[in-house]
Amino acid sequence: MKLESILDNHIQALGGRAVVENLRSIRIEFHLEEPTFTVNGVYCATRKDQMRVDIFADGERVFSEGLDGTQGWQLHQNDESSQPTSPAGTRALKRGIENHLFGLHELLAQGHALSLQGKETIGKADYFVVQINYADGDAAWRYINAATWRVERSQMHAALHPDVDPTETTLETRYADFREVDGLVRPFQDTQVDLTTGETVQTTTVKIISLNPSFPDDYFTAP
Repeated sequence: MKLESILDNHIQALGGRAVVENLRSIRIEFHLEEPTFTVNGVYCATRKDQMRVDIFADGERVFSEGLDGTQGWQLHQNDESSQPTSPAGTRALKRGIENHLFGLHELLAQGHALSLQGKETIGKADYFVVQINYADGDAAWRYINAATWRVERSQMHAALHPDVDPTETTLETRYADFREVDGLVRPFQDTQVDLTTGETVQTTTVKIISLNPSFPDDYFTAP
């Protein structure tokens, strides 16, 4: 099967081309667990290379991170003003926007390249493996289930938190609990596994997804 046909089937499984391409912004409330902490958060993003995530512990904001369209920023709990993210941190924020708001077929228009790497069986499922070569030099792999046509796994060589520990490893994200939200099918849980150690390093459970919300003009601006 050719890559174009695989992408067409994938986009239909998500709800159709019009639904995916009409997604301009998103707001996600989530619960996040890592080996050393458990927090809640709110993630917001637009197709204008803007995003912001606020992290809360016991109801109190402990960390914020954003991208204003060009530069990434971070604001820790007791900081009076934000600090810029590293180049790797900014790239990670941009990858998140692309993952949340753009269909795979739309990445070509962003200057990235897609190629079909063949088929792979994991457990009892067969996957088409699509490689993404990003314009900035990064690469990632999407595993599209040949039965459901959903991306159920992805891999990337990166750091989990680039501005905390820049050490890169091979991270695999496993998506589950797919639900329809206003015609768009999205996973409500993802688990990140360090394939080098086999350790689960992060689990995110989505509580609420809002599609195409509006935000104040200065919402993504660095504090």
